[in-house]
Amino acid sequence: MIKKLIIGKNSQLIKLIINELVNCDFISHNQIDSIQIDSYSEIYLFSWSKSSLIANIRMLRKLKKTNTYFISSVAAIGSYFSNFKFTYPKNKYYCERYCLKNGISVIRIGSITETTQHINHIGITSLKVLINFINKDKSNTKNIYNLFEVSNIKRNFLEKIIFSFYLSLNSIISKFPKIFIIFSTIFKLFKVKIYGYSLISNRYMFNKLQIGFGCIGSSIYRIHDPNLIAYSGKNDYALFKNGFNGLIIGKSKIGAAKYWHGVWSKTSSHCSKLRHKYVPLVVSRRNPPLFKSIRFNIDLLKRDLFTWELVDYSKSYSIFTNKVILCAGVIENLKLLSNIQKIDKYL
Repeated sequence: MIKKLIIGKNSQLIKLIINELVNCDFISHNQIDSIQIDSYSEIYLFSWSKSSLIANIRMLRKLKKTNTYFISSVAAIGSYFSNFKFTYPKNKYYCERYCLKNGISVIRIGSITETTQHINHIGITSLKVLINFINKDKSNTKNIYNLFEVSNIKRNFLEKIIFSFYLSLNSIISKFPKIFIIFSTIFKLFKVKIYGYSLISNRYMFNKLQIGFGCIGSSIYRIHDPNLIAYSGKNDYALFKNGFNGLIIGKSKIGAAKYWHGVWSKTSSHCSKLRHKYVPLVVSRRNPPLFKSIRFNIDLLKRDLFTWELVDYSKSYSIFTNKVILCAGVIENLKLLSNIQKIDKYL
């Protein structure tokens, strides 16, 4: 059996799992030039220079393109939609970009659950998951493996208010570093679990997400209480193909709910078997909660190893969630379900 190569035998993470990895050779980054790289079936790069991006890129250039895995972090995700100059996530981001351009696979991991007493990230990875991934023989490689799940951090009342306010203003805050520093300082003073680049990288990670907030969605929201509601915000359109004759598809905040007449029936107070039609004078439809909603037109659902990745082709970032609640209407739900992309076939 052809062996696998682990580069970074002195990394703290490898020291925790080295005895559990099978059929692997272990070297440090300064030994790369002294071995035959092509003789290994898979290569995992754990070595990392904290001070030099150039040194990290040079290591990647020495590796073969296929079946090579670069160990990245959930921290890099934030750099896809913010311009903050935190060195660690920014360098991981640049290395990811190099890997994706040159056919090298990327493995993103979160905080290690076994070694983190207070989980400061929403993205978490267990050692067992990492060990199983390396030990398994992959039938094919993908661009990015998101080897983390989204933990449901419990926040107190004050934390919820501050974090919700931050989410509602995230598009502004991400463009103005000084405003972000103020928020990050407030978070740290009040001992909120996430601040700094951790706050940025976890900006679009949620335990439970709902798609759509129409007539049904607004009712489902009360039952399931999702962490975030995603709506398209595009213009409504009508279907005239495949047997449809002007069926309107609602894409606004409240979907097609604004077209409904609002009439419902209720039981008669005199006889339980009789029902009366109730017609309201004014039909009022709820908008999704301001601090728990985002304009994000979902074009694709990806089922990763542990999470769902929601993709909007017009955005430079994705949303990650453990659970998806589909409330976008029958037609839109079916479109999303028919195009689900799975990348965990090797498991």
